[in-house]
Amino acid sequence: MVTDKADEAEKILTENGYMNRVTEVIAVDIKDEVGGLNAVLEVLGNCNVNLDYIYTSYHRGNSLPIMILRQTMFCHRKRTDQQWLPCTEQSGGLKIIMNSTAFKKGLHDGVPIGLGYFAVSFTFGMMAVAGGISIAAAVLISLTNLTSAGQFAGIGIIFASGSLWEMALTQLVINLRYCLMSFSLSQKLERGVSTGHRLAVAFGVTDEIFGVSASQEGRVSPWYNYGVMAVAIPGWTLGTLVGAVSGNLLPDFLVSALSVAIYGMFLAVIIPPAKKNRAILGVVIGAMAVSTIFAVVPVLNKVSAGFVIIITTVLVAGIAAYFCPVPEEKEA
Repeated sequence: MVTDKADEAEKILTENGYMNRVTEVIAVDIKDEVGGLNAVLEVLGNCNVNLDYIYTSYHRGNSLPIMILRQTMFCHRKRTDQQWLPCTEQSGGLKIIMNSTAFKKGLHDGVPIGLGYFAVSFTFGMMAVAGGISIAAAVLISLTNLTSAGQFAGIGIIFASGSLWEMALTQLVINLRYCLMSFSLSQKLERGVSTGHRLAVAFGVTDEIFGVSASQEGRVSPWYNYGVMAVAIPGWTLGTLVGAVSGNLLPDFLVSALSVAIYGMFLAVIIPPAKKNRAILGVVIGAMAVSTIFAVVPVLNKVSAGFVIIITTVLVAGIAAYFCPVPEEKEA
């Protein structure tokens, strides 16, 4: 049977002595005409989606046809003829085939992030080289860290000849928020994603990439994140390179103006979903209010920026989850 209340159906069947197994499937409406099924299969084929099985059914309400399908997962192990073996639940890691549609959407959504990153990292590159860091080292820092606040704080510690412990503690405080983002994103990814894919996605977690991923409806394919990362990471790294090479050629007022670009990028990320959803708008306003309190209250303004971000995230997200919970989608 196919149901949108899988947990409830499983419980009822089990309590009444029926053996059952829950499997995720996808139901697709088909046009009741010649070639309707072929049209759907053609779309799946163009997107390189392999199917484990497929069968047709119909809506009980309107008797229109629907197609029930299950996507095939693949193991890392290959046959002698170089074909992937279908995975079983007992097999090890999973290899998910490329989702070109999700990847292209990620590329599209990553363009404003990449442009914003270019402008901000341009400033980082100039500051790093001005402080005595080589161009190659500055580019390597951006390529392997992907954290604006952490990198700017890091080169400040380097310039001040700080200790490794000071560097480690500063990076932990500033970037601890990514731990929370990764926890959230791990629950957002589609089921069946292997550990390798999760680690790759985790490497590219930044404030903006997490923002666009979390705003997607339903579960997110790791290939969507790869698409965003494919634009954002080169933008951040290339901006550092260009800034480092440019050195002190640009006037100070222009360098200062470039550092404001990241705020424009944040606005581009949060304004569209905030217009559509009052809960998101409330979260944005709440976060601004809490941040303002930490900035102006005499005692609270001593709290480090990293902890302010963590406290604000947990507090505002917790309040939003309590008063505006998002109903979990039941998947069969």
